[in-house]
Amino acid sequence: AGECFLHELALALAPACGSARQSATASVPMDTMGASAASQSSSPQDEEGRRNVAGDAADPFPVGCVVRLCDLQRSELNHHIGCVVEAFSETTGRVGVKLHGAFSEQRRLPATRRRLEPMPIAVRPAKLRRCPLPPPGEKSAFIRGSLPLAPVVALLGERGWGLHDTVAAQVADYFRIVPVVMDEVSVIGSSSSRGDFPVDVALNEREDEWWISAAGSTPNGLGREYLEFSLGSVPRRVLCVGLKIPPMPYGPLSVRDFHVEVLDLEGQWVEAPPGNLRTLDVAEMQEFALIPPLEVQSLRLVFTRNAAAAARDEDDDGGLTVFAADCIGLFQVSFS
Repeated sequence: AGECFLHELALALAPACGSARQSATASVPMDTMGASAASQSSSPQDEEGRRNVAGDAADPFPVGCVVRLCDLQRSELNHHIGCVVEAFSETTGRVGVKLHGAFSEQRRLPATRRRLEPMPIAVRPAKLRRCPLPPPGEKSAFIRGSLPLAPVVALLGERGWGLHDTVAAQVADYFRIVPVVMDEVSVIGSSSSRGDFPVDVALNEREDEWWISAAGSTPNGLGREYLEFSLGSVPRRVLCVGLKIPPMPYGPLSVRDFHVEVLDLEGQWVEAPPGNLRTLDVAEMQEFALIPPLEVQSLRLVFTRNAAAAARDEDDDGGLTVFAADCIGLFQVSFS
């Protein structure tokens, strides 16, 4: 009964907490607020830009910091996640970024078991945004648009509404959300399958198993094939999505363009920010930032163009001919 009371209280106070959040944003500098308390009235890009001022203003991108690429002329690089491996150079005006592996197991493997890592790329700081990583050891976060623990306790507790501080803290726990855990992720649907393997092989690390859509599902390499995932019994926070594909010339069917879809309040699948994402022609797990982070129980990855079609579209002299590329596929999907 006590738990039901706390749950009902949290639901009843959610609008009040939202109003309090709006009041707080008028008086608290954005760079001193946690990501969970940032105003939703700002665009995701503005919000991320403001977050870059956190930390040492003289070196906003120190070695080891996880970043995403944005606003590059090479649009295929936008939204890819990497790690800063070379400090800012006064000579070049750039920092060195190694793409991918910031979230995946690849980063935690012993050096003897890692793939050959690609060379870092040089990027101007203006084209980087820090990724909103949770603090070390933090197992949950507050849902977007809600207040963190301390303000909720202040509003509802002994200094505010009059609840005991312990009870106010328990109410605040109902505004927490847990990050996605891959052990709880499952494939619950797909647009089609060629039938080489069960669709759930898309979640394992093996490169001798894969998911490929049905033959003819992407005429000329273009279509709308998807995999649908359950993230568990309750909504989870997703910061990034990872894809692993075989590169060309071995992977003409590999996913090149895709986007994420989530259910709206009417139960319809809609495209989620940041919109279209594009893989690179590499064998590593490629990680893409979802800005703002998704807080959902299920989602779809929708694949719209394969590598063969992209190569044909980018062939300047029109001399490239690709046969039998009428489906699309991948090795592995991951979420962080």
